[in-house]
Amino acid sequence: MVVGTIVKLKRECLDNPPGTRGVCYEIYDRGKGEEGVSIIFENGKCDGFSLKDREILFPIGISEDLMNYKYENISKVNADFWNGIFNRALVITKPKDKDQ
Repeated sequence: MVVGTIVKLKRECLDNPPGTRGVCYEIYDRGKGEEGVSIIFENGKCDGFSLKDREILFPIGISEDLMNYKYENISKVNADFWNGIFNRALVITKPKDKDQ
C-alpha cells in the first residue's frame, strides 16, 4: 500500500459500517516490526493499521492527487480533512443548500 491508496472497510471500524471508504495518508515504521499505514475515513476518524490489521481494508484504487501527501501531524490531517483535501478520494460532497 502507498500514500493515496483508497480502501473500503470489510467490517465495522471507528463507527464506520462495512463498505466505508478511507484513504491512506501515511506509511509508518516505528521499528521492532511495527510497520503500518494510517487511514482517514469518510467520517473524519483516523487510525493506524499494522500489517496484521490490514485484513479489514480492501484497496480499491489510488488517488493521484494524494500520492504526494506529506504527513506532518494529526492536527494537520484533521484540518486538511475539514478543508476538503481528501474529498475526491472519499467521494464526500457538501450537502446541497435546501433551496436548490
